Amino acid sequence: GKFKYAYQDLIISDGIRYDDIIISEGDQNYFLSEKKEQGSFNVINKDEYLKIRWNFKAKNESRTFMLQYTVHDVVKRYQDAGVIYYKFIGQKWKKTQTNITIQLIPPGKIDKFDIQAWIYGPLWAKYEIDYYGNIIATAKQIPRKTFLEIISLYSPDIFPQLPIIKEYVKSKIIKEQEMGVIEANRQRELAVEKEKKRIERLKYAKGV
Repeated sequence: GKFKYAYQDLIISDGIRYDDIIISEGDQNYFLSEKKEQGSFNVINKDEYLKIRWNFKAKNESRTFMLQYTVHDVVKRYQDAGVIYYKFIGQKWKKTQTNITIQLIPPGKIDKFDIQAWIYGPLWAKYEIDYYGNIIATAKQIPRKTFLEIISLYSPDIFPQLPIIKEYVKSKIIKEQEMGVIEANRQRELAVEKEKKRIERLKYAKGV
């Protein structure tokens, strides 16, 4: 079919802001304009989210675009923890995402045992913490309107440039996430049981 534009919504929450927005296609960088010219993009503030729209002409062809941006104020520094709590993929995204890799790279090398992390979203999404303290989350596919969220805890000392929020939150966050893990495991067990029953029904229908 024919297409004139594409867009992506970025959720605004908890004081988070975005800048340094770049749209590119191969070697071509799109330019910022309110006129909806071909090869341009614009940013619309919708209060709860930013709508980034870029303009092009395409007909019966595949095109690949890259959206880059900087997110500010994602890390919160409390008395007892540095906290990242962020939806990297939102439930309002209308397209299926494939081959997802998200890396949270700390400002310096950190022992992996000094970091705690939890991931929420599709049950098959997973993560690991490598030798350098990087959190690497992956998923082969995330269906449309399905979120992927990562919560991670660090020592507050690794973010010395941030102001301290005078609250103690670490124990509360850990307790909440432990309850979330129990529920996620329950959902996984239900999903496994459901799949077993589906396979049994197929075998019965085929007379195997």
